[in-house]
Amino acid sequence: MTLAKSTWLRHALVALCGGVLGVCLATVYLAMAATPITDIPVPLQIIQEVTSLAALGERINEAHFWILLCVSLSSIALWLLVVGQLDPALAGWRYWRLAHPWRCALRVLASGALVMIFTTRFLYVSLAGDGTQPVLSAAISAFMVFGLAWIIITPRRSDQNQHHGHMKRWRTLLPVFCWGGAYGILLVVMCVLAFGFGYHSYISVVAEALDRSGDISSFVLQRLVIALTLTVAVLSLVAYSVLPAFRILDGGWRYRLESSRSAVIVMAAIAGLLTISVPMVPAFFDLNKASLIEAAQLDKLSPDKLVLVQFCGDLLCEDNAATTPKSPLKIQPWPSQLRVISQFTSADVMLSEQAVPLLQDFIMNRAQSSVYRKRALLALAAIYERLWLPYQEFHVYDELERQGELPYGRALAHIWRQVRWLEQSAPVNYLTVEDLDLLSDPKLFAIQGRVAARLSEVWRRFGDAHRAEQLMTVARNTGYQAAQSAAHSGAEDFSVRNGTIVGRLRIGSGTPAGIRIALFHVSEREVRENTVAAATLTDSTNVVDSILLSDDGDFSFTNLTGGYYHLAMLAPAELLSGVNDKITDKIPGMIVLDGEQPDVDLDIISIGQKE
Repeated sequence: MTLAKSTWLRHALVALCGGVLGVCLATVYLAMAATPITDIPVPLQIIQEVTSLAALGERINEAHFWILLCVSLSSIALWLLVVGQLDPALAGWRYWRLAHPWRCALRVLASGALVMIFTTRFLYVSLAGDGTQPVLSAAISAFMVFGLAWIIITPRRSDQNQHHGHMKRWRTLLPVFCWGGAYGILLVVMCVLAFGFGYHSYISVVAEALDRSGDISSFVLQRLVIALTLTVAVLSLVAYSVLPAFRILDGGWRYRLESSRSAVIVMAAIAGLLTISVPMVPAFFDLNKASLIEAAQLDKLSPDKLVLVQFCGDLLCEDNAATTPKSPLKIQPWPSQLRVISQFTSADVMLSEQAVPLLQDFIMNRAQSSVYRKRALLALAAIYERLWLPYQEFHVYDELERQGELPYGRALAHIWRQVRWLEQSAPVNYLTVEDLDLLSDPKLFAIQGRVAARLSEVWRRFGDAHRAEQLMTVARNTGYQAAQSAAHSGAEDFSVRNGTIVGRLRIGSGTPAGIRIALFHVSEREVRENTVAAATLTDSTNVVDSILLSDDGDFSFTNLTGGYYHLAMLAPAELLSGVNDKITDKIPGMIVLDGEQPDVDLDIISIGQKE
């Protein structure tokens, strides 16, 4: 029995080629995930995984030629099998010798090129996007491309004695085109169901609910490879099995159904598995919830409508300082919606202080097996960030770590942000010293090279010269060269570590409750340009601290290092209505703390009077 005549062998070959394509596709994810981390303290629990992923990424990059070769050979084999189904004569080498070889090759290449262009330029974009418009665009493109491919492959009149499917007249091109287009639409539908629902639901369960690391781990990546391999293999098998139903045949509908018997068997098996699993799995993993807002019961909340007020003083706070007149205040709306992105998913959440306790309750009591668990953690951290509460943001994971819910440690991006905050903005108090001491513990984190040197600089900022020198010695002993790091800019005076900035805010005749005032660290570039970039106010690593004002309007920031600072506030929009912000007094601009002036009293900052 030859391969061309063996139905089961052809189906096995299709599944094998699909599995190879799935593995090659998984290597793209592996290469993206396998990024070595060299400048933050990595928890020892995941240092082995980071190292192995980095080595894996290098091996994938070295083998890119072989990966591309496997993709090419598998794609060619799949298309030749498809061509053999549409025109059985092309599956036999004897026919190629008797007919015109160049004409056969041209038909195969032209149709294959059309399908390849569609796959790479339309189908990928459509499946990667959100909403109905990308899928509709892919369906229309598939109808056109596969319709043309069917016309090219379907046998011509000169071949009518060789097989079924004559094309006696050009008017028969229309049904051929329609059958090919229908097959293309079916492929899009199957891909949307397989990847948009099946695969992404599976990977959400694995990466968001079952995985207990704060980042991508080998646990996720191993199952991702398995999922992609099986998904592409099964999808290829079903698509190939149903192909005979879309040929130009003389047997009618009954013959079409009988020729697609294997596809019916595979789809029946999949339907049976779904029938058993669908009623149980979604509720257990919160897959039956439409979004994080529904899962955490945030749907009854309304976003906080806040405005940002920058105190410009002698600063240029305008978007275009060269053309916009200087103003002592800059008032603009504050975003009320946030988008958080996990490894494979994203979620939208509203900016609301009332959402904080609901998210905390969901994380601690109801999210142990939820696909929204990591997104809830990220959403809580994002709300703290946007409300200028850096200490709370960087301790979102603490309780889960104490309960052993994060055995692999926190997300590396979270640690990176915390280190950056400690090295440039954080006040020097017992809380931040505890944080720095924890991050510098070699029993918990990998401390060497550039990481040790970076922590040494932070300890120098915190005033512990002995600890700073110990870490710098570790850095040198593990291959760190001083030239790797730029010299200190001099923007901060490390001799000042207990500086204070105090003042009182008055809006109209008093200070309405609900106003939050924050102190920001200002970079050397902003000092040179005498301006404060908008990114400074949306990045919590620049926030020293924030205070929710009481009726007296007093505020005090303590334990500050020397350097440059800037004030801004968030206020409910309705509290500033009716206030003439053009009438101001003692609006601060750049605030400088140094050895000569470690303490600054801003007195009463007055904004307008009620009209």
